Amino acid sequence: MDEKATVKQALQTPLVHNDVWQPIATAWFDKWKAYINYNDDEQTVGARHPGPVRNRTLKGSFTEELRRDLVAERDYVLLPHAAAQMLLTKYGGGPKFRRRVRTSPVDLSLAVDLWLVRTNLYLCDSSQPTPVSRRGPKYHRCYSMATGSWNMSSTMRNNLFFTLMLPAHPSDFGSEKRDLNQMSLPLLSAVV
Repeated sequence: MDEKATVKQALQTPLVHNDVWQPIATAWFDKWKAYINYNDDEQTVGARHPGPVRNRTLKGSFTEELRRDLVAERDYVLLPHAAAQMLLTKYGGGPKFRRRVRTSPVDLSLAVDLWLVRTNLYLCDSSQPTPVSRRGPKYHRCYSMATGSWNMSSTMRNNLFFTLMLPAHPSDFGSEKRDLNQMSLPLLSAVV
């Protein structure tokens, strides 16, 4: 099957929970459609090669993040992963934004989950906050708990930052010695 037929068929694919889809920038996609004469229109015969896929216009501030002001069809076209990957492999470019299809708990409708949730994670044990170093068993235990509780991609794990809030001085703990296993973890806050 040629690429035109593959993409036409892919655009008819129904959403299935947990499948992976990818946005492709509409500006590039329109050039590609003209290049391959997608609509069998004689006016587009002989159009120029579209060049590499240019998805940078879709990128937000963080790795794997899409801009919040994007509008479907105007800014991007959603393709199933296999079709998007075929275009990215043949034409090069990027970046890739893999997104899963999710089922809404409210009305059970399916939608591609385009925007990632950015989180701030705090471990609170005192009113005196002290930033945690990114080393040591306390940090690694909190990090493991956070990444294990949420199904995070490796890129999301690399962008996870949090503050460990502890007393400024060890004597503020009182006479008993406490470790992270004995501390409560009262606040895991997600900021959307």
